[in-house]
Amino acid sequence: MPGSSCDNCAIDDDDLVAVRRVYRIPETWDTPASEQVLDEIEYWCVSCWTQYPNTTPPT
Repeated sequence: MPGSSCDNCAIDDDDLVAVRRVYRIPETWDTPASEQVLDEIEYWCVSCWTQYPNTTPPT
């Protein structure tokens, strides 16, 4: 695991979780809602992992 700080909020933490960031695009009058999952694996603290959209990479 690279570094010991969260890739999302930069807090120092020894207990980081591997995730893939998810961008959620809300529905508009002419476009349906959608999601974009990034390929890059990031390491997030528990606070970010539980509050922001993400998915865990396959093991």
